[in-house]
Amino acid sequence: MLNIRSLVMFILALGTVGGALLGTPSMADEEIQIELNATPGDFYKQAVELNKIGLTEQARHILNAAIKLDPKAPESDDARRYLSLYMPRYPVPIEAQVINNTGVKLERSKKSEEAVQIFQKCTDEHPFFELPYTNLSEVFFSKKDYSKSAKYAKDALAINANFVPAWLRLGKALEGAGDSGGAKQAFTRATQLDPNNSEAKEALKGKGK
Repeated sequence: MLNIRSLVMFILALGTVGGALLGTPSMADEEIQIELNATPGDFYKQAVELNKIGLTEQARHILNAAIKLDPKAPESDDARRYLSLYMPRYPVPIEAQVINNTGVKLERSKKSEEAVQIFQKCTDEHPFFELPYTNLSEVFFSKKDYSKSAKYAKDALAINANFVPAWLRLGKALEGAGDSGGAKQAFTRATQLDPNNSEAKEALKGKGK
């Protein structure tokens, strides 16, 4: 039988390490109490939030915990789908998370040139990690360099063809470049993988059949 207390404390320890390195908040004691009585849905929601702040492996642990807690629960199906479509294909070393999240912080601080250097360092040192490629795609999209934006999105898809965020980035880059047909194909692929993805569905509005 799964020891939920031990599993949660292990996950929280990982999250605290990541928080210390990346400047993200650690989890409060009251959150630990919620986790000890967690449902698969609770685990799933927490994992999504951790993935959003770049703590990918902590998120992966919690998604797997949701599945183990009740494999037949609808939320466990959500966790499986999220693992397949929104998480890196391969386990991500902590140093890769740190480098990538440093780039994100630089980009949010409007230091895009430094961010590009950091993301490229991450791709050089960890070439099978999708996130720095999609982040580079986003940076170059903001610079209106749609060719490079599309190139980096395709690099991410070469690693993981089911990675929905990369299809979304590719669609935006191709749309920015004036390739409406290619953009439609990319957004359509995103909806095929995840019919509930609101960004892809919104992007396809008005594009016809």
